[in-house]
Amino acid sequence: DDDNDDRDKRPLHKRYTRAELQTISEIIEGTELGKKFKNAQAEQREKMNKMRQHLEADISEVTNKLTGLVRDIRRKEHNINSRLAALSKRLEVDLVAPLELEHKEAGRRWVMPFMVFLAILIGVGAFGYRKYKTFMKTHLL
Repeated sequence: DDDNDDRDKRPLHKRYTRAELQTISEIIEGTELGKKFKNAQAEQREKMNKMRQHLEADISEVTNKLTGLVRDIRRKEHNINSRLAALSKRLEVDLVAPLELEHKEAGRRWVMPFMVFLAILIGVGAFGYRKYKTFMKTHLL
């Protein structure tokens, strides 16, 4: 009797052998309720696939926009540096050295918020993926 108590506490997939689970599955799928469940399961799987595709498209779009913004910033920085070098040459004054020092200090300050944003984005993505996997396991088994 102790064995039955231990068996009942385990999850379904560990209580029965694969053959027993297959037999149970075949019996259930033969009923009207089983067919409805299987159809609902397929609909849920399709919805989850659409949601995943939509999420992947959104993430891809955001990544492309961020890449474009970084590219624009670098191009503008290059243009500003070129103009500054030309002005410095015309005025015969070294404008670049003080600005480079200030630029290096400022460069360290703006990196941290982007790293925090990236960490949050990765965390939200991981959390969403974990919830998605849990949802798929609980609702589609």
